[in-house]
Amino acid sequence: CLYNNSHNTVSLLKHNALIESWRDGLPLSNIWIRSLTADPHHSMMKHLSEEYFHYLESSFANNENTQNLIDLVPMNIIVSQSGQWNSFDHEWSYLGYPIDAQFVFFRGLYYFFNLNQTVLLQSYKETPDWTIQRVLIECFSNVGLDLESRLVLFSKNEDAIQEEVLENKAGQ
Repeated sequence: CLYNNSHNTVSLLKHNALIESWRDGLPLSNIWIRSLTADPHHSMMKHLSEEYFHYLESSFANNENTQNLIDLVPMNIIVSQSGQWNSFDHEWSYLGYPIDAQFVFFRGLYYFFNLNQTVLLQSYKETPDWTIQRVLIECFSNVGLDLESRLVLFSKNEDAIQEEVLENKAGQ
């Protein structure tokens, strides 16, 4: 277990041991890597992130317990051969503040970009002044959102989540 919730302090993270059905397909993150490798341009990233945001909006609109959607990131979405998206790894709930599609969109893109910088560098090789922050802002803008007004809040919230995870790792 990576998370120790046996201590007496109040935790903002709740771990729910789940048994989930096997989903056949590829992780969305792998599909993004393939797509960006084949067509390494900002327009491809905009298209991919737009599909992802619409999926998040639908998931949040159709789920009563949105706290369990904290890890609805591209690495936790399986795309079937028919093109259907199925999420998994809903074992974590965040109880600290309301989770919304915009925050999870930020998390998903941020971690994808950080884990796949080589692919991202290929996509933006013609514009060397681009940064992960700039790509995030552009992806948000593409779906009609203003990340700049919420970037500090999202960063603080993500830091709080990561701090909570680190404080509660087994053995500490």
